[in-house]
Amino acid sequence: MASKADENIRGNSKKPPKAAKIVGGVIVAVCMVVLVLIFLDIYGTDLWNLSPARNLEGTWESTFDCIYYELDPFFENTREVKVWGQFSMQLLQDGNSVSGIMDITPTSWEYLTEYHIPLVSHHFHFTGTVEGGNLTMTSDDTAPWVITIRFAFTSDIMTGTISGNMIDSDPNTIVLTKQ
Repeated sequence: MASKADENIRGNSKKPPKAAKIVGGVIVAVCMVVLVLIFLDIYGTDLWNLSPARNLEGTWESTFDCIYYELDPFFENTREVKVWGQFSMQLLQDGNSVSGIMDITPTSWEYLTEYHIPLVSHHFHFTGTVEGGNLTMTSDDTAPWVITIRFAFTSDIMTGTISGNMIDSDPNTIVLTKQ
């Protein structure tokens, strides 16, 4: 006849310990997640590149003069000229990628330093990306220096900030509406 100790050992050996049950459950869950991700990858679902919230393609213009600054080419980040100007943009969109042409035309200005560079209009091509409710555009080699504009958009209005080697603005002072 078997002792009580032998029965406990035999009885416990038939049931897996709690840790083994937990590990088994985790393995099953991980396998299920991997299978779902493989299925989504096979059928071309892109989980990380969400489509933009709306179509931005078209003409965008400022309805009032936006303020930006021309910077000193020799003294980094020194604002030489405060400029009021009109912005006009032709935007093409393919999913989350954008491209187009931007024109910035000064309408009036105020010199902030004794020495300053001559005021110029800006005309440049750009490329960029849409992420959620944000649009970031960077000039290509048609601009004399790199210009970046970051917009937040809602409905038919974009509000943004321009920056570059020779140009910048205060936050959200560039306001464009879809035409």
